[in-house]
Amino acid sequence: MPSPPLSFQYAHFWGNPDHPAFRVLEAWVGNNATLTSGCEYPDPFQLLVVPSNSLGLKEVHQLELLLEDRGNASLLILLEDRGLSGFENLLARQDVHLVPFPWNPELLGMAFSKLSTPPPPSKQPDLRDYLDGAVEGLRDPLTSLSGYLQLMEGDGDGKDLAGPALRSAKEMELILESVSLSSGKIESRFDYQALRPLGKMIVQIGRSLGRELLLDWKEDCAAETDRRFFLSCLFVSLLLSDRFGPGTPLTLQAQLEGDVLNLLWVESKEKPASTPSNSVAPPSFLPQTLETLAVALGGQAIINKRSGQQIIAAGIQITVCKKRPARGSKEFKGVQNLDTN
Repeated sequence: MPSPPLSFQYAHFWGNPDHPAFRVLEAWVGNNATLTSGCEYPDPFQLLVVPSNSLGLKEVHQLELLLEDRGNASLLILLEDRGLSGFENLLARQDVHLVPFPWNPELLGMAFSKLSTPPPPSKQPDLRDYLDGAVEGLRDPLTSLSGYLQLMEGDGDGKDLAGPALRSAKEMELILESVSLSSGKIESRFDYQALRPLGKMIVQIGRSLGRELLLDWKEDCAAETDRRFFLSCLFVSLLLSDRFGPGTPLTLQAQLEGDVLNLLWVESKEKPASTPSNSVAPPSFLPQTLETLAVALGGQAIINKRSGQQIIAAGIQITVCKKRPARGSKEFKGVQNLDTN
């Protein structure tokens, strides 16, 4: 029988080297790997071959501990007339393999070949396709739900209930849009934008969702950015500060130092002192979405925490242009389209 390819460098046979199985292994391994034998565990080894007759309950327990400690080692048990009593926990492991009784060189070779052949690489689904499909799958029922709620809002009997439900549906729509943008399936489109009007826009959007929001942005500036990603960054950071931070009322605060702009949702000065802050840790997808969107803009996410998981401010940092582009230039056209102060 031809020697199978080897996927290890160190193997050990537990027992006497006069055992016929050791002779078979020795012929297969040859000079391609180091093969040792004896009733002790060498270091290192990647494959341990053990005849079942040489194992008592004490040795079985030792093998369990050994495999836990080594992590990347495999165990091949040659089943002899001893049986499998006491092997139950050991055989439940993924790194333990069995050669059935009565073993012979052919059966040992089949098991040996299986261990020596690396498994085919698992085909992982494209996360971007998955996210994109999940978003699209949720958008259709959400659109239908919004339509029904709008009809209810026009009905006097259902108006009080439809309003809050519509705001929640709109918030879900914005979350899906942010996740879709962060999936990487949508290419960014950069042009020069005046940023303060976009800050006003996100404050208005937040207010339409029932949030108490203020804007503290004194000096306008522009940047080469994608307004969709920019607005999504501000929306996701708003969710983080509202749900898992100070809570509303919040202020979108612009801090400009040189050509670096920090935009942070912070606790409003008008907030009553008795209003408690949220201390629940946010689900990981929100910070991850914010970080992905911020990187797509060439910036970085900001999530400031007081202690543990308690968020005190969230937002983004980007590079901007304090000076407006010259009138008539290509850059100026992008700015004047949005500068509605």
